[in-house]
Amino acid sequence: MKTNIDKQLIDWIKTHVEFVKTLNFSDEEIINHSLKILSIHDELQKCQNTLGKCINDDELHEVFYRTSKNRLSTTFVYCNKHQDGVITNLSNYWIKDFNQQWNDLIFSKNNILSTNEFGDWRADLLKFLKKQLQTTNISGLYLYGSYGIGKSYIMALFCNELTKLNKTICFVNLINLTNEFRKNRSPYELTNEFLELVEKMQNCDVLVLDEIGIEKFNYWLHIEILLAILYERIQYNLPTFFISNLDLKKLKLKYLSTMNNSSFKKAEKESNELLVDKIIQVIHDCVNRKIINLSGKNLRIKE
Repeated sequence: MKTNIDKQLIDWIKTHVEFVKTLNFSDEEIINHSLKILSIHDELQKCQNTLGKCINDDELHEVFYRTSKNRLSTTFVYCNKHQDGVITNLSNYWIKDFNQQWNDLIFSKNNILSTNEFGDWRADLLKFLKKQLQTTNISGLYLYGSYGIGKSYIMALFCNELTKLNKTICFVNLINLTNEFRKNRSPYELTNEFLELVEKMQNCDVLVLDEIGIEKFNYWLHIEILLAILYERIQYNLPTFFISNLDLKKLKLKYLSTMNNSSFKKAEKESNELLVDKIIQVIHDCVNRKIINLSGKNLRIKE
């Protein structure tokens, strides 16, 4: 039951706090988050009313946003006074298969470490990726760990930062790529649209292959297309990042199990097993054996 004080607080916040209107806070949400709302509002107002630079040394402000399931959460964004070009250059994404709510999130310690209590490995990953932003010779990475712990989220924010450096990015989800491949009438008659995707993946400055291993092994997709793309990128020293729920040993077993449950003849299976070995070796070559295993809680359960 709301008290008169609660009603007065709700009315004041609805009247004076712009982001509460924009995000359409319910009365219950306002009460549950009232202290955080007032704290964020006061900081934003103080910064807006102060001439010159942001009042925070790191030029970051905590803000509310809604998750894909319409729950309220917070993240950190650069202050409007920040002078270093903070808006993601979306035109540099030749392919972008990730949540559009991540489009303008910045790659920062605050955003990455605040998403999970397992901060040590995030700090190590942040350190590695920050070095990539400071060099012209970007190195690839094989990033794996359990579902929902923030692998794609972290790499999306990293790619956002790369677009500001005028790097062209293909952030490709293997599920979407597999579905696009299946739309073609046959591997011999690939559509112009699919061939255009392949060309982009070959030539972009940075390629990210997300959810690798969730798909079943397919000779035409993995050998004729993906392997060819990876060879091309190795030849021209173009970095490739892989995101998976599986380590490379389990990835190999996943692909091999597809063959064992298929109608391949024995000779075909033996040949394909050699090709799977080749895929795993080429992934190693793409990332120069740089592999990071992540741990943590499934963040998506909280949404």
